[in-house]
Amino acid sequence: MRSSPASVLFIVVLPLLAAGSQTNISSSPPSSSLEFETCFNDAASNNPMILKSRAGIAASKDRLWQAWSAFLPTAGVSAGLTSLGEEPPKIDVSKLLGPSPKPQEIFGNPLLQYPYRDNWSASIRVAMPLFTGGRNLAALSIAKDDLRINMEQARLQLSQLRIDVTRAYYGVIVNRTVKELTLLTIEQLNRRATIVSNFVAAGSATELDLMRTRVLRASWAAKYSSTARALEANLNRLSSLTGIEKKTLEFTNSAIPLPDPPSESADVIRERALSGRPESVISRLSEKTAREVRRMKASGLLPQVSASWNTFWAQKIKDPSFAEDDWRNWWDVRLTASWEIVNLSRWAETFQAGHDKQAKTCDLEAVRDRISSEADDAYLGLEESLKSYQASVENLDLAKMTADTARSKKLSGTITETEELESVLGETEARVQALRARYDLAVSMAEYRRLTGLE
Repeated sequence: MRSSPASVLFIVVLPLLAAGSQTNISSSPPSSSLEFETCFNDAASNNPMILKSRAGIAASKDRLWQAWSAFLPTAGVSAGLTSLGEEPPKIDVSKLLGPSPKPQEIFGNPLLQYPYRDNWSASIRVAMPLFTGGRNLAALSIAKDDLRINMEQARLQLSQLRIDVTRAYYGVIVNRTVKELTLLTIEQLNRRATIVSNFVAAGSATELDLMRTRVLRASWAAKYSSTARALEANLNRLSSLTGIEKKTLEFTNSAIPLPDPPSESADVIRERALSGRPESVISRLSEKTAREVRRMKASGLLPQVSASWNTFWAQKIKDPSFAEDDWRNWWDVRLTASWEIVNLSRWAETFQAGHDKQAKTCDLEAVRDRISSEADDAYLGLEESLKSYQASVENLDLAKMTADTARSKKLSGTITETEELESVLGETEARVQALRARYDLAVSMAEYRRLTGLE
């Protein structure tokens, strides 16, 4: 069969198009020269929610120290100088209480300063709670749970951040590759449209060939526009997450990692999610904290017992009764018990804390149901992504075979140039679908790890 000039030209152009697609698109697309973990660490150091969680952990540690301090004695010192504006009136103590050796020994109390004008004084006080009705133990338990809650919240923020970085990082990889592919395809279709137009003018090709070429070019131009927008969005998101300027991101060749399929059963995965996911741990701790708050409120209905030791020193300055200043010391030990018999406010607080505890228990059950459902969905979603990726790889192999067959048939003259071109573009489209399926698989694996408690 004799070939037309158009046939000879397409025999040269189409292999170049196929070779270009094979060179620029593979299952190992380019990625940022910044490794994924580097991007993730940069994002973790810049993310406001992560920084807030870390500050919350530091504050929880301080509250834990405060709770521990309630079990320790408290000590305080004081010192002062008392000076009267004028000399106090003299008191004849003997007329009041009978003969007394010194006025300052009235009742054995050195705090009576008459008839002295100026004095120094100092005291030391040590107090220790003996029984608080369990309030201090409850406060300590609440402080410990608060620290764990903040740590789990930080873990939750990190797992969500990993998904965000995964979407942006591998989104840049895939969309940049697809953008380069579509641009190359459009350039080749533009050249083909020009050549076909010339052949139509010369009568060597039909208007149908030109129309098909234009339709294909319009289709790939639309893909290019959507891919360029997606790439720009991924770059902006990655720059926002990591704090790295978008224009400084450089790319080298690397591959999107292929995760291993889950080996556990759905029941094992569900149990791990219920026991290990941050939301589940936070909900359990919140329910326990509500129980401890009720215990702390109820402690206010019980007696409170404390002990204290006090010592006091006083010095009379310019004592007219003595030739030199005189220091006096006094001390005491006290055991104090108090009990508020009627306090409706504390009863109301105790009842309210009990109802709050019941609400937290209901929240815990709701969280467990949600986590079980999400774990099942994540397991099924990952299986579906694996199947989709495998199907895309099989489709790519089939598209390659179809394109190779089309090239052979074109050389033998049994199909037209347009049919061969459509087969080659079908192979390129299959490569794009395989890349996107691999991206979806990476995102599904990140979500699976978060929703099943692996992170």
